[in-house]
Amino acid sequence: QILATNPGLRARLPHQAIRAFHRGGKSGTTEMFTRALADFSPAWKAEVGFGSLGGTGGMAEWPASTPVAGSSDMRAKVENTVNSVGYLTLADALEGGVFYAKLINKAGNVVSASAESVQASMAGVERRLAEAKQETDQLAVFLHDSDDPGAWPISGLTYLVINMLMDDCEK
Repeated sequence: QILATNPGLRARLPHQAIRAFHRGGKSGTTEMFTRALADFSPAWKAEVGFGSLGGTGGMAEWPASTPVAGSSDMRAKVENTVNSVGYLTLADALEGGVFYAKLINKAGNVVSASAESVQASMAGVERRLAEAKQETDQLAVFLHDSDDPGAWPISGLTYLVINMLMDDCEK
């Protein structure tokens, strides 16, 4: 299925073991990534879990993966290790010129990570923010698995601050 979704990978995918990297310690990126994987796959949720912030999900128990210190270390390890895989925010991937795969979203569409596909995942963010606020004091919203046909399937917002007293949004 990886090759069907990403035909340009045929020449790049090795016929060898792939080395996986994950963020060690607390990480909002890991929190969002593992929560999405846990929602997508009951097996992942049961066997690996989700979380990195020690919240309701606890800590993910990564199988056969090497921890790295942060986003810049993740990018460096993946770029400099043959046959490796890791995860970054879109901003970090674009900044580093890192190759990343296309994914199939909830609507069944093949999408690339982009500003537009992440923005599409924000459909219904007001409702999700209200739901998240009821569950936690953190200002974070997990936007994975959006119903929007153009949405990137693993997205989220962190440190969202809104001026509720603003009269004119154009200013």
